[in-house]
Amino acid sequence: MMRQNVSLFLCPVVDLDEGLLAALLAELTLQERQRARRFSCNQAHHLFVVAHAALHWALRDAGVHRYDLCCNPQGKPYLKDHPDLHFNLSHTEGLIAVALCSGRPMGVDVERLADLQTYQELAARVMTPAECSYMAAQSTPQDRFRGYGKGLHQLQIAAASTGQTAGSDFLMQAALQAAASDAVKFR
Repeated sequence: MMRQNVSLFLCPVVDLDEGLLAALLAELTLQERQRARRFSCNQAHHLFVVAHAALHWALRDAGVHRYDLCCNPQGKPYLKDHPDLHFNLSHTEGLIAVALCSGRPMGVDVERLADLQTYQELAARVMTPAECSYMAAQSTPQDRFRGYGKGLHQLQIAAASTGQTAGSDFLMQAALQAAASDAVKFR
């Protein structure tokens, strides 16, 4: 079985031909195949299929061959037969991440970076006035991005690991505690 650390599996995603897509679909459970059919966008459908196939491969790599996927009341999936083994998936255009951890929940997040016009345009749309002031006080674009990115990713990772939504007080508290303790390292 796995040690008390996080195992991270990264899987690049390329265009899938129909034969490969069919082979990956065969790896999924009936419930996952039904969910996959609901996607109307081909890119989202392909990402879902590859992400869930990668999860099954990662579980087999960890020595878990028989399992039942279930969802908690918040919709976060878990392994019914292996309650101490936690997993999390994240995907973006071109990349999938699967994280496994024995003994404690964790989260993983991958994002494709888009070109931004200016930080002021983004900040005004998504930040509080205090956060905008903090950003304006930073001397370099790297410092502005580093400060914003660290807080945002801690919030996303806390959401992924708890199954909470971004607006929940519990999630905000968890993200702030992680930022204060520097429990999550960003490079």
